[in-house]
Amino acid sequence: EEEEEEEEAGDYSGTNTQEQDVDEADFVKNDGGYIYVLADGRFQVLDAWPADQAHALSSFPIEGTPRRMYVYEDTAVVYASLDTQGYNKLTSECTYGYDCDFTGDGTPARISILDISDRQNPVLT
Repeated sequence: EEEEEEEEAGDYSGTNTQEQDVDEADFVKNDGGYIYVLADGRFQVLDAWPADQAHALSSFPIEGTPRRMYVYEDTAVVYASLDTQGYNKLTSECTYGYDCDFTGDGTPARISILDISDRQNPVLT
């Protein structure tokens, strides 16, 4: 009997970093098997390999407006701005990154930590 070998993704593009081995927040992350995306107010997981069979696995709602995330092994950390009525917020959309005002956009923030060990069912921890 022949055993089928599961083919793994070869080279893949990760987050560009300023310092070696220091990850940076982004709105799209890739670990070679899965792609993680912040879009439409949700943390989304796509099964990316093999590429011709790529498909969405899950979509988890994030409180506020998701801006950036980190993904490490089975954990995702999502930074979101909270829109609050009557809060004197600035108009800047730039809240994280090198070209942003260090004071942010003036809105409160929420950090959501997700257990993604089951990529089909992320859980808020």
